[in-house]
Amino acid sequence: MGFETGGFLLYLEKGKQHGPVFEFLVPDVQSTKHRLVAAGCTVLEEDASMPRCYIRDPYGLVFNIGHAPDLNK
Repeated sequence: MGFETGGFLLYLEKGKQHGPVFEFLVPDVQSTKHRLVAAGCTVLEEDASMPRCYIRDPYGLVFNIGHAPDLNK
């Protein structure tokens, strides 16, 4: 289920519980994931069918990185 109000998006999903997470949209999920892991983050969950993954930073914050749509098309 999702709610969209302009620049704010809220999604509720069934599945493994990560608690509230921020989502950051990036042009290249894989390269961003590799840079974050090299900086000390750990991958919690990844879905090959959807370009996104949940990451925990060294301080315990959990967030999701997803693929940003190309707005120039």
